[in-house]
Amino acid sequence: ATGMRGVCQYYPGDRIQTNPSSEELILVADNIPKDLDKELEPYGEVSRDWNRLEDATVLIIRTDRKFDADDFSRASMLKLIITATHGLDHIDIEEAKRRAVVVERAPVRARAVAELALGIILALVRGIAYSDRKMRELEWVKGKVRGFELVGRRAGVISMGIVGREVAEVLKGIGMHVDYCDKYKMGGRSLERILRESDIVVLTSPLTEETRGLIGRKEIAMMKDGAILVNVGRGELLDLDAALEALEVGKLGGLGLDVYPKEPPFEDDTFERLRRMDNVVLTPHLGGSSEEAERRIVSEVLRIMGKWFGRRSEISEDMGILGSLNPI
Repeated sequence: ATGMRGVCQYYPGDRIQTNPSSEELILVADNIPKDLDKELEPYGEVSRDWNRLEDATVLIIRTDRKFDADDFSRASMLKLIITATHGLDHIDIEEAKRRAVVVERAPVRARAVAELALGIILALVRGIAYSDRKMRELEWVKGKVRGFELVGRRAGVISMGIVGREVAEVLKGIGMHVDYCDKYKMGGRSLERILRESDIVVLTSPLTEETRGLIGRKEIAMMKDGAILVNVGRGELLDLDAALEALEVGKLGGLGLDVYPKEPPFEDDTFERLRRMDNVVLTPHLGGSSEEAERRIVSEVLRIMGKWFGRRSEISEDMGILGSLNPI
């Protein structure tokens, strides 16, 4: 026991003893697939009313639901948080440890992120987004657009976690030479070497104090002239002011962003300047948004619930199949 009402300390392999008919309240964030609700009913009451946080024992969230020390103070009954994300920067992990709240990830969206990264790269190197805008303005820019093919080009992936591995696989599949930088993985190259040698650099790192501001003016200056920079990790990895300056002087050949320091970024002055540039592709944090990823979230959350509470529902056949498309 931890001394807090309704909260005990558990370790992997332990079973959380519950009476689902009267004790468990599972709060689910609005952007979690609705299909999950019915599957969770055998574990207790399922709600999307976050005014009931004080009585919740399980939370299922994504990055847009920040959970800080004040939230933990309100959620005195909390036992388990499941986050359908790869990173944990939206949760106060130290507070979770202090209160003996278990935090589990359901990182099942890596393939979706990787394919979006490839789409952004193609949009930049072949001028797809730029050409689309011009066609809608009734301007024929065929003679102004000359991109390059990806086969044989060098890509550098920053961080070889779950997302980084998928990005590397996708880029290798299209014929690129892929190197990576990750101090926690064997066989990688230094950040400086990746930046100096890569035609395309893809940021996939989670946000930690170590990776915050990872790419700034100094790092961009090391990159090849005309190189492409894509961020599908976390917005705070990249100094956007430095990237903007590099675009304006032609140091960077293109910039692709799916994540931003503040989301949505619409009132930010730097973003306002970036969105007017022809060699910039901007997407609204779409990385993990695919039908398959949504279904994998359901199956992975149920697996985690079964691990801690004992299996009380069957994963439907179609969800099980989709969950196996991207083994991790």
